[in-house]
Amino acid sequence: ERLRGVMAALGEARREASEKVGHLTKRQLSEIKQLTRSPPEAVRRTLAACWLLLNSERFRGRPETAVRFDDAKDWPRLQRMLADDAFVPR
Repeated sequence: ERLRGVMAALGEARREASEKVGHLTKRQLSEIKQLTRSPPEAVRRTLAACWLLLNSERFRGRPETAVRFDDAKDWPRLQRMLADDAFVPR
């Protein structure tokens, strides 16, 4: 029951994040892309949180402890996500 509540909250947060990302301008997105090489820690954590929200379906049915951002595997995926032209409409 608790996990369902967490997943529902993640789904709502994903929807809200998607709406906000959709309002980014190309210039803002370009600035974000430049930060992906070596971003400040706060930017890195924010991008990781966005990646987790936008990819929350990957964690459906897993325990809460399995929901985490793995720098070694997920950072390259995050960079590809930002480079994708379909990222903003997502």
